[in-house]
Amino acid sequence: MKNLTLILTLFLLPFLGNSQDVVNESLEFNIPFDNAEQEADFIALGGDRIDMPAPGSYTLVRSTPSASSVRDGIDTRDSGDGLPLLLDCTVVPDTDLNCRADLPPVDFVFFHENAIVNSFGTWLPNNEGDLDLNALTIIPGNSGCVGDPVTITRTYTATDEVDPNGVATAECIQVFTIENTIPPTITAPADATVFNAAAATLAPANLGTGVGGPSNCTNHAPVVVTFMDVSDQMGATDPMYTITRTWTATDDCGLTSTADQIITVDVSLTIPTMGEWGIMILALFLIIFSVVVIRRRQTSTQLG
Repeated sequence: MKNLTLILTLFLLPFLGNSQDVVNESLEFNIPFDNAEQEADFIALGGDRIDMPAPGSYTLVRSTPSASSVRDGIDTRDSGDGLPLLLDCTVVPDTDLNCRADLPPVDFVFFHENAIVNSFGTWLPNNEGDLDLNALTIIPGNSGCVGDPVTITRTYTATDEVDPNGVATAECIQVFTIENTIPPTITAPADATVFNAAAATLAPANLGTGVGGPSNCTNHAPVVVTFMDVSDQMGATDPMYTITRTWTATDDCGLTSTADQIITVDVSLTIPTMGEWGIMILALFLIIFSVVVIRRRQTSTQLG
């Protein structure tokens, strides 16, 4: 994580909202702060709505509706019963996720249409009405691996500026827990039978290499593929045996998948080399030639 840096321009994060509905201001920071100025930037973006996080690295994102957020125009959600601002927070439940990329975007239209039970204020695009909506998402820098989950807190805030009893504010807090528990995939090469136990013959370059799929989470490092051989050969003179080659794919969370390749080694019948084939053909030719010569001599003797 970088040190505390306030991005003064509007930084659009795809997993926090799309460019048509939500505008995001993002801040990356470390706790404890490096200086008072950095702490002031944090407070300016987060306000007094959040408690000071535990030591560590974080991304803080404040989301507000864009000018095109309200699809249906004016909508007061005022039931006429004189009740103050009321939210139903069950529509934004706590959720377990597998990857950071699974974090759903901030959706103010959904929140307005489903969470606001009652308000006096009217919600207009870009928070120009007298009912304002915003969201604050705090993302810690944990790995997201098993045992080191990322616990993301997203706080939705609705502010009704025309409540008869004064400005009314209500919040819904949604917690996302991210922990990658899905291992990468691995595909072993096809099984093989070889008639030569030489190292070059048995090498993956000759018999194929296992193919590891990508990590389940796109933000993780590439998968590492390794292999290990286990042989059932009874002794150095065993003419036929099996090697089980186990291919393993490991992601940067330490999650693994394995697949086996079975290699049958049969040296009971040694296949001659090209040179050996040449010698055998020459020997066969000499034998045939010798037989022909002997037969001719025998025939000549009989005729004489």
